[in-house]
Amino acid sequence: MEMDIDRKNRRADFLKSFEGLQNEFNASLQSTKNDEKDFKNKCVEFQKNIDMHLKKSFKKVAESNPLSQQMFVFSETIKRTNESWKVRLAKQDTGVRFREGFDDSLMVFVYGKVKSGKSSLGNYVAWGHTDPATDLKKQTPKEFQPLYFSGEKTSFKDGDATKEAERKKEFRVGATEATSTIQGFCLPGLTWIDSPGLHSKNKDNDQLARSYVKHSDLILYTMKSDAPGRASDLEEIKDLYQANKRFLLLLTGSDETEPDWDEETQTPISTLIMKDEARRLSQRDYIRGELSKIDGLKNNLNNIDIISFSAKYAQEHQDSLESFQDSGMGQLFDILEEASKSSGIKLKQQTPLIGFRNFLAEFKADLNVYFDFIYEFSSRFSGLESDVSIKLTRETIVIKQLLNEFVRKFFMNIPNEDRDDKLKILEHLENLKVEINNMQVTLLSESMQKILSEFAQGFDKDIIDIIDNSAIYELPEFKVETKEIKKIVSVIKGTRRRNSGIGSILGGAVGSLLGPVGSIVGASLGGLAGSALGKSASFERENFTVSIGDNLQEIEQKFIKMTSESINKQMTKFNDEVFNNFLIELQSLTTALKMETVKMSEYFDTLTSSINLTLEDLNQEKACV
Repeated sequence: MEMDIDRKNRRADFLKSFEGLQNEFNASLQSTKNDEKDFKNKCVEFQKNIDMHLKKSFKKVAESNPLSQQMFVFSETIKRTNESWKVRLAKQDTGVRFREGFDDSLMVFVYGKVKSGKSSLGNYVAWGHTDPATDLKKQTPKEFQPLYFSGEKTSFKDGDATKEAERKKEFRVGATEATSTIQGFCLPGLTWIDSPGLHSKNKDNDQLARSYVKHSDLILYTMKSDAPGRASDLEEIKDLYQANKRFLLLLTGSDETEPDWDEETQTPISTLIMKDEARRLSQRDYIRGELSKIDGLKNNLNNIDIISFSAKYAQEHQDSLESFQDSGMGQLFDILEEASKSSGIKLKQQTPLIGFRNFLAEFKADLNVYFDFIYEFSSRFSGLESDVSIKLTRETIVIKQLLNEFVRKFFMNIPNEDRDDKLKILEHLENLKVEINNMQVTLLSESMQKILSEFAQGFDKDIIDIIDNSAIYELPEFKVETKEIKKIVSVIKGTRRRNSGIGSILGGAVGSLLGPVGSIVGASLGGLAGSALGKSASFERENFTVSIGDNLQEIEQKFIKMTSESINKQMTKFNDEVFNNFLIELQSLTTALKMETVKMSEYFDTLTSSINLTLEDLNQEKACV
């Protein structure tokens, strides 16, 4: 009974060893799954933040702003990138997995010629019996019950039925070519593949078996011990041998029967025994010698083990640990356990980490493109503020010159006859206001479109919406400077001349009495006296108001000044509402996006560094194996 416990303990140790291996795989996978979950949450958070920044900035840039189209195109590109990321995250394999049956355990692939004992060996490893009974299967603890699966199946008519191993939970053992399916079972930490026989009568079976060799960790080749080292077997071994894989040759049927006597029944019996050690050693040496003659193998025999093996003997001598070991089963278990700790298995445990790291590298590359796009877009407008200032100044000067010239010509062309008529002058000024406003709108619109076209191709907004054409010209009141003057309108004749003539006649008459001289003097004195006694001529005058000037020149200068101020105001408004508003939000948006991108990039770097450290630790463990 004690020996039975030992045997059971050996098998229990074997299963426990692989259960521990499974736990290592699970721990490696779970750790990476946690990183993957955190990564996906970070991506969702990143995408939400990006969307939030886009919506916030787009709302602040008025739809009427011609540059809003640039923001819209930029936003839509970022949104499409976000959507692409979401789709990729949903569909693309992040690499955080094991290929079931290939990467999540030690995979043993069993090869060999037809009827070389492959299926019997598989049943024994699975259940501890070459032909397990139903009761044995039921009594096996659930956690150690093998999980069978079927892979590809050929059409060989004498082969096993579809999913036969899954239904029966064992491999079919028989005298004919039983296995036509890639089939197997999984125990914790162990995947066992039973392949169709090599050199099968069915060529498809042969090719199917060969297609799986690249996935195995240990290649187990079975050959009958009654004909070891045949040329065909050696050729198969040569073809299957891979320097990076452990190779195990099992000389099956290394047993024989000998006659014996049953004391209880007193009848002759046959007892199954292992072939004597000398014969077994001789067979192994022979095979090794033959392998050493094959180019490519003679210098690489250190990873090829050869075991004389009898599954039936192991099964019949379960009560003896020594016999169990002698059957070759103990050695097989030893090699399987050793292989489970090999560098190849340690490397497989890194599969989820390496796959996820590769996935992160792809997304990091996408993120760099994303960042470059943001940088390129913001750089496109990086010198916009200074460039716009220069262009606005230049255009403002040109517009002012044109409008000033227009105002001057207008005032020069006011007819002189209208200058004394205030109503006509006011009519002229009203016409000027209309014309100057229309001219402003036209010149400003052309100028603004010219500036915009240099920074934003394809804008289709009406720039006139930005122009305020309701400017109020507060002009001084038209005045005409006048002066009051008196003007003679009629003359009243006097009597002085008439009286002077009469006096001269009378004086002359009186003076004649005195002689010739007296006549002359008398006439003169008489004229003076008559004149003194007569009235002078008079003038009739009226007051008149006359124009001596007007303030049209002052109004002209006021017009020019107010027009200049209006242009300055319009250009400032244009700069503020279009460029400054756009630039402020663009800078705010791109800064926010860059920060989010940098933060995500730093997260990628941190996560990748963590993965690399874990891989370094696993590599150190591998080096110690």
